[in-house]
Parts: sequence; C-alpha cells; structure tokens
Amino acid sequence: MARRGLIWFVLLTGLLVATACGGDSKKPKPDGGDEDSGNQNEVECPLTAPDRDGLMGVCCFRKSNADEKAAPEFRVSGLTILSPESLGGVIVEPEIQKALDKETFQWLLSLTGADGNGAVSIRTGFGVRNSDATYSFAENIAPAPGAADRWAPIEFDGDLSGENVSGEFKGQWILPVGSPEMPLLELPLYGIKISKAKMSEDRSCIGKRVTDEDNESVYDTSEGELSTFIRVEAAAENQLVFASINANLCNFIAGISPGGDTVCTEVDQATWVNKPDSICDQNGCEVGGCDPDDDCNAWELRAKFSAAGSEIVEGEAVSDAGTDAN
Repeated sequence: MARRGLIWFVLLTGLLVATACGGDSKKPKPDGGDEDSGNQNEVECPLTAPDRDGLMGVCCFRKSNADEKAAPEFRVSGLTILSPESLGGVIVEPEIQKALDKETFQWLLSLTGADGNGAVSIRTGFGVRNSDATYSFAENIAPAPGAADRWAPIEFDGDLSGENVSGEFKGQWILPVGSPEMPLLELPLYGIKISKAKMSEDRSCIGKRVTDEDNESVYDTSEGELSTFIRVEAAAENQLVFASINANLCNFIAGISPGGDTVCTEVDQATWVNKPDSICDQNGCEVGGCDPDDDCNAWELRAKFSAAGSEIVEGEAVSDAGTDAN
C-alpha cells in the first residue's frame, strides 16, 4: 500500500506541475480566439493587415471557399520573384510584400466551372479592397494619363486536375503594384502562364503561413508558380517610384544608371548588367532564341505565389486601402 501511495503521489505531483506550467501556454489565434499552442491551424497572420480578426486558417484567408468549390475566389497574399534578379532582390520584392500584407495592393484571382476535372475559366488582375473587407476587380479606375480601363482584369481558359489549376493567356495587360492612389509601379506585362496553383483547405488556400529559418512568419509560396514577360520598350515608358527611388523601370531592371533622362534603349544593350533573355514579336513572347547582347527584347518574369480565400464582389470598385506601402 505504501508503494502504491507513493506512485499516486508522484503522478499527482506531475499533473499539478504540468498544469501550473502549461496553464498559460496559449496564444492568440489569427481570428482573435485562443487555441492550444500545438494546434496546427495556429499561425501568425501579418501584423500590419487591416481587420486581423477576420483572418483565419493556415493561410490567413478572409473567406472560406468550402461552399463555393466550383467558383473559388482568392487574393494573392505572398509573392516570391525569381527573375529578373533586380525585381526579386532586397529592394523591390520586400516592398511588394509589405503592400500585400497591408492590403494596399490587391492582386485577385477567381475560377469558374471548377466542379470537376477539365476546363475552367480563370480571371485575374488588379483589384481594390472595399470597406466591408470584400474585394472588387478594377475596371475603370486607372488615373490619367492613360485609359481608365487599362487596369481591367484578364480572362482566359485553364485546366483543373485534382486540386491544381493551370492556364495560359497571351496578350498585353497591366498590373499596378501598390494602392490605386499611388502604385509603386505599373508592370507592363505580356501574357501569363500559371503552371501551378495547388488549392488546399477546401479550396480556401494556395500555400500557407509558416515560420522561416529566422523565426519570422512568412507565406509559403511553393504551391503557386507563374511566368510572364516584360518587354524592354514597355518598361522604358514606366517609372518605379517608392521611398527615395524614382527610376526608369527599364533602367532599374537592366541594372544601369545612365544619368539624366537617358533610358535603357539609348544605352548599348551589351553593357547592361541584367540583360533580356526573351524575344517578343507579333506572335507573342518566348524565352531564348535571341542574343541577350543585341536582339533579346524582353525579360521573363518568373514568380512563386500564395493566395488566400477572399470574397470578390461585382460593381464599381471604391478603394479602402488605407495607407500605401510607399
């Protein structure tokens, strides 16, 4: 009996110690509630996001697509630019991510016809955040100079295989980066190829929120892959403006500083640090088949991305973006 009493005493003491030490082992969930720290759905959503209480799940979605699997809607939440190197470096990419985290930059993506494997319709492009935390595609809000509809979304055919979506659009389109009132830049793009967009969490996530090697919360962008093209001549007509930088977009991508009002097209291409790797003509763009020192006239932009379920509503967009990243 003495031995049995000793065993119960040890077990009870251990239980009391564990309770005392572990009673405060909870931390806020993204939606404002509390969960045990071991919960796999417990993530830290961006601290600068507006209405953080509305962020949920492993990817910080604002709306579950569980009841709308045939027509899921997303907002791009994370972007990792692989090339050109100058856009994927420590200057531009972090500013883009800041704007995504603060939701001053909205890149929207929606699908229709996704009720089974096969053909689907893909719509993507620039959007705005509405006051009720919904989003709308930008149709006719681009400021002068330029056409008011130049930021309009593009639509193209895609393919659904299991939970992965792919598709390709060939044509010109513009993606502003930043708030509608003051974008960091307008990316003049040709075409887009979504080679991977693997949905999870009842089609409410593409990727998820993780802790990186520096113990920082970031978006895992490995579940989304895309590519597009930036033509040299189009880049030469655009500016990159944020913080203390006001540079010609082509000069910045090429890695040159010719001084004054000189743009890349007036500088020997063989001297550029980051030379074009693609050729665009009346039939479209493709990587290679040209001389980077001479007649390559476009850069391939390759990126990985994450996206989170969001409600996209029709109607004239009215921005509620708040303070811009720049």
